[in-house]
Amino acid sequence: MGTNESIHLMALAALLHDIGKVHQRAKGTETTHFYSGADFLDSLGLSFPALVARYHHNMDGWSNETKLITEDLWRGYIIQIADHLSAGQRDSEPERCENACAFISPLSTINEYEAHAQLALCSLSSFSWRPTEGLDSEEVIRKNYSELWNLLRANLRELVKKYGNSERSLCHSVFNALRILLLQVPSACWKSVPDISLFSHSHSTAAIAVCLWEWLSERHNPIGLEFFNVDNAHALPNLVERIKQSPACLLLAADMSGIQKFIYAVTNKGAAKLVKGRSFLVSRLPRISSHYILRKFDLPETQILYAGGGNFYMLLPNTDAVRNELPIIFRTLNRALRERFSGMLKFVYSTYELSGVQLEESKFGNVWNQLHRKLGEKKKRKFEHIPDNEILDIFNNPLGNDAIIDQSKSENICEICKVRKAQFYEPKECKECREISKLGKKLRDCKWIVEKWGQQNKTDDWWNMKIGDDYVSLQLENMNDIDDDSYIYAVNRPLFTDINELINLPQNGLPGVLFYGGMHAPVGKDGKIRTFGELAGIEENEEVEQSSPAPVLGPHRYGVLRLDVDNLGKIFSEGVKLTIDRLATLSTFIELFFSYWLPESIDKWAKDMHSKLKEFEDTPPEKEFEDTPPGKEFKDAHNKYYILYSGGDDMFIIGSWDLLVPLAWHIREQFGEFTNWNPKVTLSGGLSFFPPKFPIRRAADMTQTAENNAKSFTRKVGEKTIKKDCINIFGVNVPWSDYERMHKIGEKIRWLIENNNGGKKKLPRSVLQRLYAISMMYAKHIRELDRQLDKFEQGIPLSVEKFKEGVANARWTWMLTYSLRKDYKELENLLKTILMENTEGGQVPPLEWLQASIAWADWITRKIKSGGKE
Repeated sequence: MGTNESIHLMALAALLHDIGKVHQRAKGTETTHFYSGADFLDSLGLSFPALVARYHHNMDGWSNETKLITEDLWRGYIIQIADHLSAGQRDSEPERCENACAFISPLSTINEYEAHAQLALCSLSSFSWRPTEGLDSEEVIRKNYSELWNLLRANLRELVKKYGNSERSLCHSVFNALRILLLQVPSACWKSVPDISLFSHSHSTAAIAVCLWEWLSERHNPIGLEFFNVDNAHALPNLVERIKQSPACLLLAADMSGIQKFIYAVTNKGAAKLVKGRSFLVSRLPRISSHYILRKFDLPETQILYAGGGNFYMLLPNTDAVRNELPIIFRTLNRALRERFSGMLKFVYSTYELSGVQLEESKFGNVWNQLHRKLGEKKKRKFEHIPDNEILDIFNNPLGNDAIIDQSKSENICEICKVRKAQFYEPKECKECREISKLGKKLRDCKWIVEKWGQQNKTDDWWNMKIGDDYVSLQLENMNDIDDDSYIYAVNRPLFTDINELINLPQNGLPGVLFYGGMHAPVGKDGKIRTFGELAGIEENEEVEQSSPAPVLGPHRYGVLRLDVDNLGKIFSEGVKLTIDRLATLSTFIELFFSYWLPESIDKWAKDMHSKLKEFEDTPPEKEFEDTPPGKEFKDAHNKYYILYSGGDDMFIIGSWDLLVPLAWHIREQFGEFTNWNPKVTLSGGLSFFPPKFPIRRAADMTQTAENNAKSFTRKVGEKTIKKDCINIFGVNVPWSDYERMHKIGEKIRWLIENNNGGKKKLPRSVLQRLYAISMMYAKHIRELDRQLDKFEQGIPLSVEKFKEGVANARWTWMLTYSLRKDYKELENLLKTILMENTEGGQVPPLEWLQASIAWADWITRKIKSGGKE
């Protein structure tokens, strides 16, 4: 691929224009960020980036010094304009040198939430997202800046040494290094809340600068000055407003449809590795597709604003070439997807032409809404932009050339996908399923992923996809046979924090970091990956590659947990004063939480709970265990769940049913900490349970329905009507504010059933039926009350106040108060909780979700013989 090196150099200069802020904040009044940044870049031999760093707040000084229009001077003006537009015109004044501040979590400032959370001033790590306890002193902050500056300098020196001969490679590697090192460094410390990342601001500045330059370059001469009739340097400052009014940028949004059908359209035989491999490919296809677009126009990585979660966003130059080529590009991409994945996946896209003025803080939110409105309309027109001959081909052969249309008449069909012809017979599977299953199997221990463009790689190590006349190949772990067109990703570890690892990278290739939440896979005692059936606690038959069953309490069930962020589009459009750098900051943090931080937290939690259980079991009877004993559901917890997908703003987990109930609460606690418990940023989900052989596709669909029920759940809390922020579990909607209490009540019943309370008899399991009958009476009583309410309030659970008013005369109240208390004294405290005598913090009466508590206690105490029937 030929390279326009100058545009990559311009992006590099824009990325580094504020690099001196790190040094300035470390040293205080001793320096200014433009001079310290320029001096360091000069020492690396980066002369043009050094000039931009020195003059980006004073381009008139550069202009007065040169007197002549040079291409570098003109580029410098463009980067200065892009710098202002990236910030949405928040503040064009240089930062005062005495300021040094820590970064504020962008999720904690949404909707002007005042409980701001300070994050550590450090490079990206598995724990860097957690708010610090209290505010750091200025001395500590400056020390942290000093450490970051030293790490940044060491990285840039090594990157220039290794990749300095190619401006494309250097720009790409610097971009990825800044993402790791400067994500939690604030862009500005003066006149604003420091919740916008310096990396995100530099990223969007580079993206805008590239668009402005390419758009101007299309106008009459290489630097576009004839378009404005300018012939001397002194006239350049007057062009700023005219350039801002010009529609130089094209905002692109692309969304992949058919994801759920593609991932889960498999039989349970061999499903685990295949589903894992398919989920991985879905996570990579947005990045691969955006790379294909960059290659077509020879643009730097900075033009990708976001890629993941089944969609991608790009800021492209609004040139004739780009506008004319995009429809052809997406036809090519969709043809490639149709042929490679049997017609299940497709991209829909929309674009919005915008000027610099529309990037301003007061206008960009409207642009974002308009872009997504257009995207929604495009989704309704499924076959738009597809040539007639291709539409006929889709209808005649919808599943691709190797598919078997009449599956009922063929014995030669893949037993896993039930779509394509089998090409292997032990087991009987198609080439596609075998290749993707191999990816899913390799992911667990993978430390490197290579994405290579060019010729097809025909060895078994590579997964290939043809896009037009090009090939893209993926290889896990092995870095053999890479070239300058190969992207080399360190998986789930911040590459640029270890200089030695950077030094040992190959000279060719484009280094970066890939955070993917679906790496973990559970294994049995033999080290083999567990099947979904084994997660449910059963032994698989000989037809399936076997491991060993997970130690599951109660019935043999696997669980499916789906979660995603509520109202994310509304948060972006209404919850913040949206600018392109704030959009980039929020998107990056949410993506990192689900793809990196949360999976790492779950991994640690599962291992810790297993260790805690083992410590309890190893404690001698005469010695008191110092903490609350964990349940046996945590035995081998680390090997009782798959994270099949975690990225974008959602998560999909399959695991042993008994582990997923406490795991759901752990996830909610981590999300609350991530947002600093901002009430405007919430999470909803569904948790459903299925027999071992239940089809995974139907399980996914049914859990999606459960999640939708949670998202539509509405309740009255005081004078407020609250919706979402809820999970549907055991078929019951439980607000997160009530979830911990719901689980504790179930645990209390469990304890009474399993233990002698001070020498008393254990609580018989028959009490569960009585509690269940009472909850049914309550539901009937509520329906009767519901008919008496205004139409507006029908279907909404009673508020706490109305609940208390209706308690006294209800039959279920009598049964709880007298019948159960009389028969089982040990239930007295529990019944008080159920009767609302202790409900601090809850949003609905406990009887709204008591069925979930009963179901947990019932299942967790149920005794199932090994291999026996339930």
